[in-house]
Parts: sequence; C-alpha cells; structure tokens
Amino acid sequence: YYVTVKDTIPGICGFSSTDTVHIDFAPRVLNIITNDTVVCEGSQVQVVAESSSGFTFNWSPATGVSDSTMLNPIITVNQSETYTLTGHHEGCPDTSQTLTIDMHYIPHVDLGPDIAICQWQPVALQSHVTPFRNDYIYQWTPAAGLANPTGPDAQFSSDTSGRYILDVQTPIGCAGSDSIYVTVFPGGFGGISTDTAYCPPNEVPLWASGGTTYLWDPAYGLDDAASATPMASPETSTDYTVYITNEHGCLDTEKVSVGVYPLAVITLPDSITVYPGEAYHLEPGTNCSYFNWFPTNGLNATNIADPVFNPSVRTRYFVTARTENGCITHDSMDVLVNPTILDMPNAFTPGHGNNGVFKVTKRGIASLKEFSIYNRWGNKVFST
Repeated sequence: YYVTVKDTIPGICGFSSTDTVHIDFAPRVLNIITNDTVVCEGSQVQVVAESSSGFTFNWSPATGVSDSTMLNPIITVNQSETYTLTGHHEGCPDTSQTLTIDMHYIPHVDLGPDIAICQWQPVALQSHVTPFRNDYIYQWTPAAGLANPTGPDAQFSSDTSGRYILDVQTPIGCAGSDSIYVTVFPGGFGGISTDTAYCPPNEVPLWASGGTTYLWDPAYGLDDAASATPMASPETSTDYTVYITNEHGCLDTEKVSVGVYPLAVITLPDSITVYPGEAYHLEPGTNCSYFNWFPTNGLNATNIADPVFNPSVRTRYFVTARTENGCITHDSMDVLVNPTILDMPNAFTPGHGNNGVFKVTKRGIASLKEFSIYNRWGNKVFST
C-alpha cells in the first residue's frame, strides 16, 4: 500500500512525501475431503484432507487416531464420534473442520450349547444377540425345514443330525454368527409282536422291544401293563398300544391287535340208552371241525362229529373237538346198554288207524317162538 502526504495550499510550499506498507497474506485453506460415514466396530478409516502450507494440526478427541498431529491420520473406530481437525497458523485465528463417524457394533450371537432331540420332535432354536438393535438381518443355514429361516428364532422338526448357523448383520453389513449342533436320536426304534388271536381260557404272549420302559394301553386283559412281555387274555378282541421310551427319553408308539376266537362248543347228552342189536346215531350241536373219540370200540368212526354208537357193554366215550382256529373243548357221554325189553299193548282197534295191528313190541334182540290169543274164559282163539 502507498501513502502520500503533500501541501494542500497551492503556490506556497509545494511539499509532498510518499511511503509504503507491505502486508503479506497467509492463505487459510483447510478442508476434510472424507465424508461423514458409518462403519463397523474396529474398522479403520483413512482420512483424506487438504490444507495450505504453514499449518500445524490437532485432532480431537485423539482416541483411536493414529497421530493426532497429522493432516491425514488413520482412525480406528470403537465408538461413534465427531472428530474436530484444528489448523493453526502463526498470527492467524485457528481454522476447524469436523468429521462424524458413526459406528455399528459387531453383533454378538449366542445360540447356547449344543442340544440333542428325538426324531420328529419339534425344536425351537433361539438366539440371544447383543447389543440390541431392531434392524438386524438374520439368516439361518441350512434353511431347509426351518419355519422362519430369516428370524432370530427358528422352529423345525429334524430327521437328521446337523449343525445350524445363524448369521446376523446390521444394515451396513457388520456381521456376527454362532452355530449349534443338533443331535437327532432316531425314532421308530421300537418293535412289537405281530397281530395275533387266541382261544380262551388260554392266554397269548405279547412283546415289545427297543426301549427301557414300556406302558401298554389299555391295561385290560394284561397281566402286567408295564412289562415288555405281558401275557394277554382279554375276553373280547382288543387293540393294544404300547408306549416305548428309550435311554434318550425318546418315545415310540406301536400297536398290536389281539383277537378272541369263539369258544369251541360241542353239545352231548349226559347219557343215551341202546338195546342189543341197536345203534345210536349222535348228531351233536357243535362249531368244531376236528374230532377225536375215545375209546374206539363200538364206533363206526372216531374222527367225525356224528358217529354211530353200537357198544356191546356200557361205555363212557370221550371226545376232543377243535375249531378251525384251534380252540379245543372236551366232553364225554355214557352209552348205556340195557337188556332186551318185550311188551304187549292192552288194547287195539282192529283194522283202524295207528293201532290197527295187535303185535308184540320189543327193544333189543328177540325171536318169536309162539304167539297165542285166549278169550276171557281161557279158550285159545288164535295161535301162530
């Protein structure tokens, strides 16, 4: 700058004097080129800034800053922070710029300890994620069979053992994960006897296998509903269910049917009477198909339901009868052999109706030697 001092009265002195002053300008350019940003916990941000020469620098706060006196330091982010860069030039006011770095914490995912379940058992896989955010992105792997593979908790019924991984991310991709191994104990481990049937009053054995404890339902007709090998004797056909629990606490359910065959029946008279020369044809009521008569003497057959009896002496016969289903019954019958009986009617109607013939009646073996008729006075009126 130039300054001149001179006489202002014309024609007197004509005096003037000039001098100069020089002002040196120090430029004050200071800019942070790096934009405000959001990063994950532990990330490093390389700061890019520009300034005029002659500055000294100071970053505040200095936490995480590699060198707080550098123009372009590296900042290691462990919390959200607004950083201030102050530039100082001798003789000038300080110049400041700010940089805001927001931070997302790395999610800590905890699925708990490994678990063991039974096949086909519903399972809830639950996660605990810290710190809390309501905008986490979840992904379970593998997702097959999971009811909610993109949620914090997953529901499923597993058939095979396997490891399940949960990846959790913030909206900018800060990620954490955990895994859990699910051991699946196989189901369908129980065994049971095949459907069966029996003939009362016998009983039939049942069995179940594969477990450590057993419970049969209903208990009706069983000698021990908590046994692996109960004896069954229901009065009517019954369907049984057995609940089998193994050493892992897994449950299997098996079923078996026990049928009840109809009882073998044969109806015999207590006794019958025959006379010499006669035979008796037995026609019993029965549902049996197979027979065995004893003793064999006096019978025309020993393996049929309706033999003909013709013993020579009084005999007790025993029969064992069996149905098609193997149900057996036993019975006996006495066959009485009486002496021959002869008898005469005391009246008849000659030539009329059922009583038109006058003759000897007999049971057994007899031969006619003489037949005579006398009148009331003792006179013989007929003889043959």
